[in-house]
Amino acid sequence: MILDSRDGAVANLDVKNAWGAVIQAGVDVPLNSAWFLFADLKKDLSQDNSDRYRARIRQSSGGGEGASRSSAGHAGVGWRF
Repeated sequence: MILDSRDGAVANLDVKNAWGAVIQAGVDVPLNSAWFLFADLKKDLSQDNSDRYRARIRQSSGGGEGASRSSAGHAGVGWRF
C-alpha cells in the first residue's frame, strides 16, 4: 500500500494504489518431526504504467514487446514447536 505519493529520492514520483492479480505456489518439505524446508514463488499479473514504460524502452532498444511482470521467490528453513 502506498501511503504517500511524494518521494524525496526520486524526482516526479507519483504513485497510486491499485488492485491486481498475483499467482502464488509453494511447498513445505519435512526434514523430521520439527524441522522443514519451504519455498514459494509469487508472480504479479497486473499491468501498470511502469510496465508500459519498460515495454517502450525494450522496444526502442531492439528488445521484444510486452510488459515485464515482477516475480518474488522465498525459501528457508522452518521449525514447528
